[in-house]
Amino acid sequence: MKKIIFILTLAFFTTSINAQKNAFQQKQDSLFTIWKDTTKKDYDRAYAFVDYINPYMQFDLDSVLIHAESLQSFGLKNNLSYAIKHANNYKGSYWMSKGNLDKAIFFFKENIVIAEKMNDKDGLAIAEANIGVNYFYKNDYVKALNYTSRSIKYFKELEKNLRVANGFNMMGNIYGKIGNKIKSIEYYIKSYDIHKKENFRRGMVSNLINLGTRYYEIKDYNKALEYSNKALNIRGISSDKYSYSVALSHVGSIYIELKKFSKAKDYYTQALKLQEEMGLGLNISTTLISLGVLSHNEGKKKRSSPILQKRFKN
Repeated sequence: MKKIIFILTLAFFTTSINAQKNAFQQKQDSLFTIWKDTTKKDYDRAYAFVDYINPYMQFDLDSVLIHAESLQSFGLKNNLSYAIKHANNYKGSYWMSKGNLDKAIFFFKENIVIAEKMNDKDGLAIAEANIGVNYFYKNDYVKALNYTSRSIKYFKELEKNLRVANGFNMMGNIYGKIGNKIKSIEYYIKSYDIHKKENFRRGMVSNLINLGTRYYEIKDYNKALEYSNKALNIRGISSDKYSYSVALSHVGSIYIELKKFSKAKDYYTQALKLQEEMGLGLNISTTLISLGVLSHNEGKKKRSSPILQKRFKN
C-alpha cells in the first residue's frame, strides 16, 4: 500500500512540475508573440519583451545579452527610453557576472543620464545602487560609499523600504572593508530592523550572518554565536541551502575559537553535507581543511589525513 501511495504521489508531483513548465512556456510564447507583432504599440512590445527576458536573468545570461542588443536597437530606432534603460541594465548585469566591472559601470552610468532626462527617480536610484555594488567589488570604497549613499536617499524618498534595507546592508559591507567594524554593525542592524518589519526572512538571514561575521572579526565570540544561531533559527532558512551552509560554517568557526572542538566539527560536518549537495568545490575544500585541523587538534591524526586528502580531490 505504501509503495502505491509513493508512486501516486510521485506521479502527481511530476505532473505538477510539467504543468508549471508548460504554463511558463505558454506565457513566454505569448510575450514573444507580442514583441514580434508590429501592429502593437512600441511601448507594449518593449514591455512584453522585458517581461520575456527577465526570467532568463536567473539561468541564461548569454541569451539575456543577445536579447538586450535587440531591445536596445528597438529603443534607439523608436526613441523609446524604457527599452534602452532595460537593455543597459541587462548589459550591466551581464558584464558584472563576467567580472568586467568597468564595462558594467559604463552601462549603469548610461542609465543615470536616461533617468535624469526622464525625471525617473526610481531608475536613478537603481542605477546608483548598481554602480555602488560594482565599485565595491573594484575595491574603490570611497566611490562605492558615495553611490550607495545617494541610492539610499532616493529609495527613502520613494518609500521603497526593502531597497533601503539592501542599501544599508551594502553600507555595512563597505564600512567592514574600510575597517570601521562598529559602523558596519550599525548598518547591518538598520538593515535587519527593516527586513524584520517587512518579514523578509532571506534579508534577515543575510544580515544576521553578516553581524556574526563582524563580531567574529572583533573577537566578540559570544555575540558572533548569538547572531549566527539566530540566523539558523529563522523559519525557512533550511530550504536556502547556501545561506544555511554559510551559517553552519560560521558557527563552526566560532566554536573553534571557543575551544569547543566537538561542537565545531558537528557544525562543519553539517555544512559539508550541504556544500557537497550543491557542488561548491571551494567551500568544500575550506570545510574539509577545517575538519582536518579539528581532527588533528583532537589527537585523531589517522582521521585527519584522509580528510585532507579528500580536500585535494575537489
